[in-house]
Amino acid sequence: MIFIDLDNTLYNQEQILRYVFSKIGEELEKRFNLDKSKASRYLLGLVKEKTLRYRIFDDLISRFDLEISPEELVRLYREFHLEFLRSRRIKLYRSALELLGNSSLVVYTEGDREIQEEKIRNIMRNYGVYFDYIIVRDKLDEGNRVYFEEYRVKVYIGDDPFADFLVPNKLGVTTVRVLTGLYRGIPNESVKEEYRPKITIRNLKGLGKVLRGAK
Repeated sequence: MIFIDLDNTLYNQEQILRYVFSKIGEELEKRFNLDKSKASRYLLGLVKEKTLRYRIFDDLISRFDLEISPEELVRLYREFHLEFLRSRRIKLYRSALELLGNSSLVVYTEGDREIQEEKIRNIMRNYGVYFDYIIVRDKLDEGNRVYFEEYRVKVYIGDDPFADFLVPNKLGVTTVRVLTGLYRGIPNESVKEEYRPKITIRNLKGLGKVLRGAK
């Protein structure tokens, strides 16, 4: 069985975050007269440099001395995320759609369940495909190893060296990093050895040879 990450592996998450951060910027401009483009650019820059695991809203509040709570910004983030997913179409990488027709592939994704399920529905609805998927809260949780063991996963494909590969590496799964999406500029050397993928490829087009070798 093959597990593949959703965000930034099958599509570039930046398309959603540009919309979400722009909307948040508009809210901050209305409330605090902070230039909306300055706020949205700052948030996107933080994500690209430090990933979504970083406390971007705490940083934003401190940087611009805003009288708003991180919880309120998280609420706006979720609201605008769902707004995008229910009204717009996620644009998959051209090579991703062919992969979703592979019966040995399961989309394994993390995060807020409502948002991640909405992403799955968005793709299925707009591309006319159906695929198996698993949603977990945190890939770094050792409890999630049961999914890898139950499905007898041979290959895991992801994009984020800070989060995607630690558990599968420990289980002896072949880990493949695709240099696409938000985190493509972050080198593998930024993380400890146990977090690094065993194989790194430029994009999904290079995946065929890897999968054939894993059979």
